[in-house]
Amino acid sequence: MPDAPPIVPAANPYLRGNFAPVADELTAFDLPVTGALPPGLTGTYLRNGPNPLAPPDDHHWFTGAGMLHGVRLEDGHARWYRSRFVRTERLAAARPDLAAAGGAPEPSGRSTGSNTAVLAHHGGVFALSEPATLPHRIGPELASLGRDDFGGALTRLGMNAHPRIDPATGELFALGYGGRPWLRLHHLDAAGQLVAAIDIDLPTPTIVHDLAITARHVLIFDLPLHLDLPRAMRGVPYPIVWRPEAGGRIGVLPRTATDASAIQWVPCPPRFVYHAANAFDDGDAIVVDVVTHASQGLRDRVGPFDGPTPLERWRVEPLAGRTTTVVVDERHTEFPTIDPRRVGRPYRRAYGVALHDVGGPDFRYGGLRGYDLATGAVVTHDEGPGVHFDEGVFVPAHPQAAEDEGHVLAFAWDRARDRSELVVLDASDLAGPAIARVALPTRVPHGFHGAWIPR
Repeated sequence: MPDAPPIVPAANPYLRGNFAPVADELTAFDLPVTGALPPGLTGTYLRNGPNPLAPPDDHHWFTGAGMLHGVRLEDGHARWYRSRFVRTERLAAARPDLAAAGGAPEPSGRSTGSNTAVLAHHGGVFALSEPATLPHRIGPELASLGRDDFGGALTRLGMNAHPRIDPATGELFALGYGGRPWLRLHHLDAAGQLVAAIDIDLPTPTIVHDLAITARHVLIFDLPLHLDLPRAMRGVPYPIVWRPEAGGRIGVLPRTATDASAIQWVPCPPRFVYHAANAFDDGDAIVVDVVTHASQGLRDRVGPFDGPTPLERWRVEPLAGRTTTVVVDERHTEFPTIDPRRVGRPYRRAYGVALHDVGGPDFRYGGLRGYDLATGAVVTHDEGPGVHFDEGVFVPAHPQAAEDEGHVLAFAWDRARDRSELVVLDASDLAGPAIARVALPTRVPHGFHGAWIPR
């Protein structure tokens, strides 16, 4: 096998500290545990993120090769840790020793790093990418099993990184974008079979990273972050342009729709939303909680953090044709998550990552925040400036558990030791000490999104 290309140090902030990539795939068994893992917490915590190979100094954080990091918990033990690259075509071109996994051919002929999220649906686990491509099916020990078009359901544009699954029905709603019409909404049933594929034509190629669902509706965010086609043709790593003068709008589409004729566009603030925490119906209105960005790519050209990133509650009123906003937390936050059993329904609890010095030279992650959206209370699990948490994932203690009856799992990097741990917190006492810590054999770079796979 040829030697792996060296990791290139640079002044780029997304190649320093815990944003820097790691060179090797690793496997370790019987991991040391401090504290006590709940014996009922049996499954795999799996997270995706970018791990660039020989990146240039102008590397954009979103474009690195996908690497999965997984920890298997069982009967109070941490059985193993594994890190594996997602075997994409693009990875194979850069590293011939890491052959692509094959599978269904990409409908658009494009390949990305599959570095953004993981999805568990209809008995499979998948690595997802932004922009949309076909998902990569992942085996129980993190091997890439090839691209999957869900039995031909994903015939155009593939699936981007933030599908939403209705916990009551198992239905999945996902977006793909690219070409004309620009958007396609895929509606799949619990078995992964296509219910509807709805093309939505937008006047401008818009970056649509997330969507939201309620019990009755799908929300489409058409916001002023646009693809710059001339820059894309020149091969610019992240060819976007911020155009606030274009305004913002949210498309409200009935979940039963089979085409785009029923979509209603409602004006909203001209901000960008990478992530919605959740949405739910409130009479004729829809409530959606989002982390907002006032600009993109103006100050931070190699990452997503130009400035303030508050958590806001938007009330979308289709009959009145307006969206009103309330700031839930004006401090910097990102990567909001909730109890997956409450997707699309009224809910109370949310979690986010605290960010510090956003847009500045010392930008860093901090602790985990817990939001009580009924009272407005916010608590933080903070282990000091040298410990940096990634996204937290809530795992209910049992199927009938309350929203705060369970655990929050997250990777945390200790800067002094340059090592990471899987930290297990009591969701009902988020600010309190961790109930368990699993020591990992390496540093886990800051990544994007994870999931608990309960099997």
